[in-house]
Amino acid sequence: MAYLDTVMPERLRPDTGGSSKACELPLRVLVVEDETVVAIWLEDMLEELGCTTQYVAASVTQALDWLKHRPALDAAVLDVKLFGASIYPVANMLQAQGVPFIFSTAYAHAELLERYPGTRVLIKPYGQSALCAALAECHRGRYA
Repeated sequence: MAYLDTVMPERLRPDTGGSSKACELPLRVLVVEDETVVAIWLEDMLEELGCTTQYVAASVTQALDWLKHRPALDAAVLDVKLFGASIYPVANMLQAQGVPFIFSTAYAHAELLERYPGTRVLIKPYGQSALCAALAECHRGRYA
C-alpha cells in the first residue's frame, strides 16, 4: 500500500474488501456498464446493500434516452468508457438533474477529479465496502 500512498490519491485507490452488511442504504441506483458480467456483479452488490437498481444501461445512448424521462434516482454508478465512448454526456445530464454519481473504472483517471470535483472514483475491482462508502457519500451529499 505504500506505493499507492505515493502515486495515487486516496479517492482513486482500489478496495478489494468484501462484504459490508452494516451498509443498508435504500437508494434507487442507475447502473451504466457495458460488460454484462460486471453489470450483474454490481447489481448483486447493490441488492446486498439494500439498494434498488432502477435501470442498467449498456451504452451512453441507452442511459441518455432513459434519463430523458427524469426517473426517480438517488445515485448512479457509471463505467467511464462504454464501447469506447466517454460517459461524460451521462455524467453531465445527471449533474444537471442533481443526481450524484460514482465513476467505476479499471484505470485511474485523475482527469475525472478535475472535471467532476468531489465525485467518487472506484477502481475495478472494488469491494462491497468501497461501494457502500461511495453510496453513503452520495446519500449524505444529496440529503444533507
